[in-house]
Amino acid sequence: MLPEYLKYLRHIPSKKLSLVVVDNEEIFLENFAVLFEDWANLSVEYILDSWGRGLVVPKADIFLLDEVLDTTTGSKLAIELFKKNPSAVFASTTRGSVPNFAGFHVSGKESFVSNEEICELAIIEVNKIVRSTPITPLSF
Repeated sequence: MLPEYLKYLRHIPSKKLSLVVVDNEEIFLENFAVLFEDWANLSVEYILDSWGRGLVVPKADIFLLDEVLDTTTGSKLAIELFKKNPSAVFASTTRGSVPNFAGFHVSGKESFVSNEEICELAIIEVNKIVRSTPITPLSF
């Protein structure tokens, strides 16, 4: 659970936006769930990419993609998702170098829960992403 003061740093979109987080490590998806918990006007879906499971990613306004996935790479996935979501905003969550597909990078996914300073920096970066998202979100 986030400290209460961090929740007040969040930018609230004027309209409901959809966000999809894709990672191959469940612990990182859980950390993102803490970061996004109760973020007003942000509908978040968490996708675990693991061997033996088909990777099905829904349409969204925002995609946060890890570069190193089990069945593909974030870069390849971004290309496929862009074909179906040309107005979507793409961000990287990888712990390595930021891939070319990413207009933004949310770092620190391994320590959102334990380090308030890193969590605050992640919120600031997500605020930039939310503000850059087209005003006309996908309908739900």
